[in-house]
Amino acid sequence: MLLLSTIMWLILIYSLWVCVAGNPAHSMVKAAPSPVIQEAAECLEDEIVPEDEDIYSFLQKFFRLTYMSQFLFLIEICVAWYLVFTEPNLWIAWFILIKNLVDLCRSFFLGRSAHSNIIYAVLEMPRWLLRWDRFDHLLSAACFLYLFLRVNGLMGLEN
Repeated sequence: MLLLSTIMWLILIYSLWVCVAGNPAHSMVKAAPSPVIQEAAECLEDEIVPEDEDIYSFLQKFFRLTYMSQFLFLIEICVAWYLVFTEPNLWIAWFILIKNLVDLCRSFFLGRSAHSNIIYAVLEMPRWLLRWDRFDHLLSAACFLYLFLRVNGLMGLEN
């Protein structure tokens, strides 16, 4: 129960962070100077390790943020699956699971039409998608707040 509560809390905090601050990878790429973006994109296209320490640290941070986001998304799906199997009548677990499956489908279809270089694809994300990402994380935060309170016995509401 402690592990489940901790995981829910981490998802809740991350979702609130993205809801308020926006997509961390997009914010980082948007704030980077143009020469850094161009050189990082060239290194990715040529599949070489950059010699410049600034470019290397930029790419390293970018991929850490990307992997962290994907990992927490996967954990969110796993928690929803766990809750669906342990408490099948818990409608909010079903909602989280369906929401994330819709997000997977959306990202699959948008990824097929995106730029081949991930740096440019993140930089050119449409405004509606960035807003949807924030709203999506707000929904996740609200759901996981409810689940966190419920799992810890701080909310006596039934399904």
